[in-house]
Amino acid sequence: MPEAEVAEADVRGLGSVQLALMSGVMIQWLTDPDRAPDAAEIAAGLRALAGRLEGA
Repeated sequence: MPEAEVAEADVRGLGSVQLALMSGVMIQWLTDPDRAPDAAEIAAGLRALAGRLEGA
């Protein structure tokens, strides 16, 4: 989705989640790069989380 299409009400929340994901993965990679998740694992985890949140 182009940045211009993101609703102003969602900008802070989306940015906060992205920052938390990036810093968390970076810490995992720095502390144990052999066991840090790859892009496919992160995407699968996000899909699983989103699926559980849809019914909330």
